[in-house]
Amino acid sequence: MLDRLDRLVVHLLIVASGLLVLTVVSLVLRRALLRNAYHRRMILFIGVVLLALLSQRATALCFGAPVRHALFADLHVLLAACLVGAIFFARWMLVLAAIIVVSALAALLLPGLFPAGSVVIGPLFVFTFGHYWRREAQRVAG
Repeated sequence: MLDRLDRLVVHLLIVASGLLVLTVVSLVLRRALLRNAYHRRMILFIGVVLLALLSQRATALCFGAPVRHALFADLHVLLAACLVGAIFFARWMLVLAAIIVVSALAALLLPGLFPAGSVVIGPLFVFTFGHYWRREAQRVAG
């Protein structure tokens, strides 16, 4: 069984790996991504959100919050980010906000499914984000 420090390291590595993937993809695809203002805004948006998640999760786990609470707090960070994104530059982020709200309600009403439900919700969120980002980037470019 993992002790407290091991859990902290695992959770921080999960979020930090998102930052690493974003950095690698940004470097590999830098010509395509940096050429377009929409892509630049999205890369910055994702980076800021991932940094906020890393900070929030590190703080929660350092203070001894249960993993379930730390993950639930992540939903609040993502919801706020998606709502701000929808208000200022990408209305389609309301779809992501809806996914988060449904996830949070499911977590509250069916606590046995949380955090295991993250295995479904996480990929759904990422796929939906990628789908709308690509669709909007094609619309802006075309």
